[in-house]
Amino acid sequence: MKRVPILCSALLSAVVVAQDKVDLRIQAAQKPLRYTIESTTKGVTERAITIDGEAMEGRGPTGPTNSARTQTVVFDEGRADDGTWRHYVTAKATTERPDETGGVAKQEIEGSLAGQRLYLIEDDRGVVARVGSADGEELPRGMGRGIPGATSFAGITPSEPVAVGGEFELSAGFLASLRNLNHPVNPAMNLGGRGGENAPQGGRRRPGAEGAEGGDAGAAGRRRPGAGEQGQPEGGEGRAPRGQGGQGGQGGQGGQRERGQGGQGGQGAPGGGRFGGGGFGGAMGAGTNVLGLLANEKLEGKLIAKLVGVENGVAKLTLAGKRAAEGGIDELGLASMMMGGGRMGRGGQGGGQGGGAPAIDGDAAAELEVAGELWIDVASHQLVKLVLEGKSKLHLNSEMDRNGQVMGIESKSDDSFRYAVSVQAAPEQAEAKK
Repeated sequence: MKRVPILCSALLSAVVVAQDKVDLRIQAAQKPLRYTIESTTKGVTERAITIDGEAMEGRGPTGPTNSARTQTVVFDEGRADDGTWRHYVTAKATTERPDETGGVAKQEIEGSLAGQRLYLIEDDRGVVARVGSADGEELPRGMGRGIPGATSFAGITPSEPVAVGGEFELSAGFLASLRNLNHPVNPAMNLGGRGGENAPQGGRRRPGAEGAEGGDAGAAGRRRPGAGEQGQPEGGEGRAPRGQGGQGGQGGQGGQRERGQGGQGGQGAPGGGRFGGGGFGGAMGAGTNVLGLLANEKLEGKLIAKLVGVENGVAKLTLAGKRAAEGGIDELGLASMMMGGGRMGRGGQGGGQGGGAPAIDGDAAAELEVAGELWIDVASHQLVKLVLEGKSKLHLNSEMDRNGQVMGIESKSDDSFRYAVSVQAAPEQAEAKK
């Protein structure tokens, strides 16, 4: 009778030893998955603009500016033939920023991608999104700009089993995975000169533009950063009221985006938001595009994962690390942040096309501190959950030639952020409709 518990203890010990090391490999998904990405970014930004060394007065907010953005993107995704299909179920955001009265202006954004069924391929232009199938029409340039490629976390963890309590550095593939979580959420009216999902390529409309005065006549007038009104279009009929924006503009001549406002540019104009693509915290929202900054390959620093244990078949890991860099704006791949480019460090689809973007010279310093969680289903070898939260600081000091004048822009952003990604099997009807 006494041998039974002794034998059971030995067997249990053997099991524990066998489970001390866990296979944490994440493999490419064989079936469609549903991704839910939720983010919150809050920040304080200070910005100063000079022309030929003289401060610009009466243009844009002065002093520290608080802003916030929450965003939710839900989509189903799977493989088909030589590409990737994706169905955007939800794409929405809420932004908060100061208004002219000293209060807070809140804006609810229904993203133009919501409900879209896309087929994604990659060619020499980058990621190309077609509607419905590989033979479908391409999305309008503004609408397709910034859409990331296929979502994948395969290869970010070690190929060999890891002991409970063991630590490892997340591979460079993790940065690529983060970049492909950066989805644009921009309103339909922001897609082209006339607004709407099928807006033609051309000028920009600012969020909130409803029948803007100034019309379609000619190329839209230039607008200095922080300016509250749209420039006078050539041959136009007056100025567009603040917050409405004009409809014209081609070849990068559309008015500059207002501080905190996103914009999907016309030809030759980099698209995206105030500090990067219209993904997390990018367009029309809180300061820095933190996810793009965190994924920037030019920053240095390690992200370390630690296996805490396995519960109900799910390996649970903690994440922590710091990333930072100092150097030239171009050297660090941050020029797009000054011009509202696409995903930082990669330029984004369509970013910088055309000859309208002035050269930028200046210095930058970036610093991020991150903590979080990573959950992996050890049976299916699929990601279950990813959480990243922390703080970021970004200092940009630049000069550029603009119309024969030297424009200086200095900005300091201090942000807090939280991104949460959950993954589950896509509904059966999603695969049937792909």
